[in-house]
Amino acid sequence: AVSGVAALIAGVIVLGGPYLSVREVSLGSNASAHDPQAALSDFAAASRLNPLSSVPGRLAGVVALNSGQYEVAERRFQQSIRREPGGWFSWLGAGLAASALGDRSSAEAYFRRAYAINDRQPADQAALQRVNTTHPMTSSEAFNVLVVR
Repeated sequence: AVSGVAALIAGVIVLGGPYLSVREVSLGSNASAHDPQAALSDFAAASRLNPLSSVPGRLAGVVALNSGQYEVAERRFQQSIRREPGGWFSWLGAGLAASALGDRSSAEAYFRRAYAINDRQPADQAALQRVNTTHPMTSSEAFNVLVVR
């Protein structure tokens, strides 16, 4: 009986965090349009609850980009990259944030990585082409040309 209770407790601990993380992601997604700060808080909680998932960082990065919080956006996309290095969207997002902060060198490196991962994405290609021009791509422009497959 004791080992059964111990196994149950271990199962709740192991599965509870990821379940609660999904709940926080849902709350953050719902809040993102009307309360970016609440959404960022929900995504931060989701990230703590599931330290293996790249989703909370990626979503928080988008919310931060859309609300003009470029330093926050870059940090959250970097978090997502650490958790899923092969996710092209986080590299693109980090590049958009770096570009908005005026860091063209970092932006170019991020865009090059995004393009290397997914060279069929028009947003990656356009962002890379425009990074060192007088009109680098903005996040709203990038989101308008994204192709979701």
